Amino acid sequence: MIEIEKNFTVKLCSDCDFKELVADIYWKDHPFGMLNYDKGPENIEIEIYPPPEGHVSWNFSLKEYINVLETAKNYLLEKE
Repeated sequence: MIEIEKNFTVKLCSDCDFKELVADIYWKDHPFGMLNYDKGPENIEIEIYPPPEGHVSWNFSLKEYINVLETAKNYLLEKE
């Protein structure tokens, strides 16, 4: 598990629905999304989950969002 920015963490794990490892992304301990690279490292897919109960949307800076996705992608691929 790695911490990214002040509110995000990433955990690598196996998921029986995917052949390769996946990167689960959490925001303040709430599941945010998952990256998988079953279609290869150049075709990484992201699944974004609904916001936590009581919130109508996710809200953070674009810079933070891009950094989280890039860091999660790199963390996932270095474990390949």
